[in-house]
Amino acid sequence: MELEFGLDTFGDVTADAEGTKLPYAQVIRNVVEQAVLADSLGVDAFGGRTR
Repeated sequence: MELEFGLDTFGDVTADAEGTKLPYAQVIRNVVEQAVLADSLGVDAFGGRTR
């Protein structure tokens, strides 16, 4: 049996470091960026949901 490692996100970080709410399009870009990074690190699955 092979073990697979996956991550899930709900797009929780919808504000920047100053607390300003991010536009929905930026939240989506951030989730995609996280998925690309996870893939490059060998993560087997990545699920993303936003608002």
